[in-house]
Amino acid sequence: MFPQLRRRGGTLLSTDGIWQATDTLSFHKVRGAHWALCYWREYPMGWANVKQTVRRADSSRHDQRLEQIGAMPDNFSSQTFLRWALSSHAIGHVLTGMNNLLGDGWALSSQVRWRSRKPVQAFVLRAEPDIATTVHVTQPLQTLDASALHLGLRLKGLIQTRENWGQHLSASAAAQAYYDRYGPRPDHKQETPNLFQPFWMARQVPVTP
Repeated sequence: MFPQLRRRGGTLLSTDGIWQATDTLSFHKVRGAHWALCYWREYPMGWANVKQTVRRADSSRHDQRLEQIGAMPDNFSSQTFLRWALSSHAIGHVLTGMNNLLGDGWALSSQVRWRSRKPVQAFVLRAEPDIATTVHVTQPLQTLDASALHLGLRLKGLIQTRENWGQHLSASAAAQAYYDRYGPRPDHKQETPNLFQPFWMARQVPVTP
C-alpha cells in the first residue's frame, strides 16, 4: 500500500431526465492504528457536484448513498478520521481507498444547481430513420475563363448552345445517415437505432426531385 492521488467522478442522466455531474480529487495516505489496522486517510483537494435545477427535488442514487451516511464533518478537530469512519459505517471506504467519500460529501453539501427550464426530453427515432441531406451548388459561367473548359463542357452536353440558357453550372448530391450495427447484440435482442450508440454510417444516395 502506497499513498495515492485519486480522481473520481462521473456524469449521470436518470430516466426522469435529471442530469448531474460529480468530480472529486483526493490524496489518500496510508495510516496505521496501533500497527494492527491500516487504512486510507483521505485528504480532499477538490470537489464539485452540479445538478440540473428542476421542479421536482429528486436525488440520484449517488446522492442517496451519501445522505444515508450523513453529513460529513468540516474538520477533525473534535474527533479523529478513523473514529468518524467507524461511527458513520464508512469503514469499508477507508479500508479500500477506492472512493473519495469525504470529497463527495463536501461536494454534496456545496451542491451547485444548473439553471434549466425543464428536464431533458428524450429524442425517439423511428424504427428505420431516413436522415438525408441534399446539397445544391451553382457556379456562374462568367467565372470560367478557360476556352478549353468551355469547349469540353459543350462536348459533354453540360453547356447548351442556346443563348437564352440559364448561364450557370449546377450540381446536386445527396447523402444519407443510417444505423448499421457491426454484429448482433450479445443478448440477441433487436436494437432500435438510437443516438446512444456510435453505429452510424453515411452513404451516397440518388438525388430525389
